[in-house]
Amino acid sequence: WGQDHFFQFKKGSFSGVGYERPTRTRSFEPLEAIVSCDVYDNANTAAKFNETLWKLNGQVAEYNLCTTTPSLHVAVIDPATMEPWGTFHNGQNTDHQFNNVNNGSSCRDRVEYYFIFRQNTPGQLQAFEEMIVNDVPNGHYLMLCKIWGQIVFKLGWITAHSFS
Repeated sequence: WGQDHFFQFKKGSFSGVGYERPTRTRSFEPLEAIVSCDVYDNANTAAKFNETLWKLNGQVAEYNLCTTTPSLHVAVIDPATMEPWGTFHNGQNTDHQFNNVNNGSSCRDRVEYYFIFRQNTPGQLQAFEEMIVNDVPNGHYLMLCKIWGQIVFKLGWITAHSFS
């Protein structure tokens, strides 16, 4: 059994599919997103802590530092939905546990939309590598930001495994 009636497909929640009613055909369109990341290195005020953030299509996806320990913040975007992955919290996102610092409610008592790995802990750097190499599927988008320290970089968007 499969859906073969035009309007059955239209009632689905597919992104990037255009429906041409007169000809009852579908066109597949690229999903596009605008991503930005604002980093205040050595943030020394509450405003700078809160304004260190990343946005997806102009909307804040996540913000704040979760302490001043030098860290890598990793955002993962699903290419099929263009939605960011959330952290494990209170039974949600059970498949998104990567030994990241903000697993559970260690930073905030809610799901967060980046994964934090401390740069001064070898086990955290190993967990970061494990997540990127083995847990993020090929084709997903990554945004990496280094938070706090002497050097700030925004690696921007890369596709998982394009750098290995």
